[in-house]
Amino acid sequence: MSARPGIAAIDNKSVSATVLSTSFTSMRSLCERAVLAAFRFFAGAVLLVSPVGLSAGEAPVVAASPAVPAIPAQPKPAASLRLSAVFRKPAPTTITELRTIETRVKLVVAQVSPAVVAVTLRGPGNSNAVISGSAVVISADGLVLSAAHVGGTPNRDVTFTFPDGRTAKGKTLGTDHDMDAGLMRITDAGPWPFAPVGDLTDARLGDWVVALGHPGGFDPQRPVVARLGRIIMKTAKTMQTDCTLLSGDSGGPLFDISGRVIAIHSSISATAEDNFHVPITTFMETWARLANGENWGTPVLTAGGRGRGGAGGGVGATGSVVPEGVRIDTVNPTGRAQRVQLQAGDVVLKFNGKAVTSPADFLTQLGATEEKLTVTIKRGDRQLDLDYTPNTGRGGRGGVVP
Repeated sequence: MSARPGIAAIDNKSVSATVLSTSFTSMRSLCERAVLAAFRFFAGAVLLVSPVGLSAGEAPVVAASPAVPAIPAQPKPAASLRLSAVFRKPAPTTITELRTIETRVKLVVAQVSPAVVAVTLRGPGNSNAVISGSAVVISADGLVLSAAHVGGTPNRDVTFTFPDGRTAKGKTLGTDHDMDAGLMRITDAGPWPFAPVGDLTDARLGDWVVALGHPGGFDPQRPVVARLGRIIMKTAKTMQTDCTLLSGDSGGPLFDISGRVIAIHSSISATAEDNFHVPITTFMETWARLANGENWGTPVLTAGGRGRGGAGGGVGATGSVVPEGVRIDTVNPTGRAQRVQLQAGDVVLKFNGKAVTSPADFLTQLGATEEKLTVTIKRGDRQLDLDYTPNTGRGGRGGVVP
C-alpha cells in the first residue's frame, strides 16, 4: 500500500483483524486519517516538519520562532471611522443628534475600558510613599502609555490593576520629562486587552473626546470613570480639553470618538480649565528612545503647575532648582502647592524625609502621590514640616508643624 506524500507507509500486518475485515478502500482511508491526525497533533505540540523531498540522512529544516524584539515595535495608528456628520457640528440641535452622540460614546467606553489600568509604584529611592496614576495598554503583549511624572524613571517596578480587578506586574521603560511622556510594559504573560492608538491628522478644535482614568486610584465598586468633552486647544506639544480631570487620572488615555488613543492626561489642577494632555504624536516621534528605556528632560515648573508640554499633575507653582532643593517662586491659589501652604521663597528640601534634588522629584511626589506627605521646607532661617493629606478629589489639606 502506498502512502500519501508526507505520511509514512503503514504496515498492514500491524492492523487489527477487525480492520482487515473491512474493504481495502475503507482500511486505507481509516489508516490515513489516523496517521494524519497523529501527525498533526505532534506537529502542533512540537514542530511542523514535512519529510517530503529530504535526502537520505538530511535533517529536516525547522522554522525558527520569531525572536522577541529587544526594542518594542512602534504601533501603527488605527484608521479613524467615518461617523455621522453630527460629530463635526458646533453643537447638536435635535434629540436624534444627542442620541447619536450618546450611543457612540457608550460604545467607545465599552470597547476601550478593559485596557485602561490603574498604576501603582513606590516613590523614588527607598521611599514608602505610593505613587498612583492611570495608564492605557496599547498592545496585546502589554505595552502601556502613561505620563512621565507617574513613572518617574526607567526600570521601576509597577503594578497594573485592570477594571475587572486583575493585576499584573511590569516595569517602567522610557520617560520624557520635557513632554511628560512615559512608556511602561507588563512583564507577566499575556495576551492583554488593549486599545488602538490613533493620530491627530484629522483632529481639530471642537472635536468630541472621551477621557478615561482611575481618579483617586482603583476602586472595585465602580467602573472606569469616563468624561465627555471637546478639544479646546491643540499645539504640537500639548492638547487641552474641557474633560474634567482629577487626582489619579494622570497618565490615563484621551480617546477620539473613533475609540483611538490620541493623548495621555498630564496636568491636573484644582480648576476645571487646566486639563492638559500629551499628544500621541509625542510618543510616536520619540518611540525609539522611550522603548529603549531612556530617561531625559527636566520638567520646568510653570504657573499652571506643569512642565514644558504639560507636566506636573496640578502642583500649581513656579520654581527652580537651588543647591538645597527646589525654590518656590510663585504659588497658584488653586493648586496643591497652596493647599500644602507653600509660599513664594520657600525652598522644598524633603518629602517624607527624602531629599528633593530636581523638579522631577517635586512634581512626582506632590503632583501624583495619593499618600500623606510631610514636606520639609526652609522658610527664611527656619526649617518647617508641612503635613499634606491628599483626598480623592482635587487636593488635600496642609498644616505647619514648627
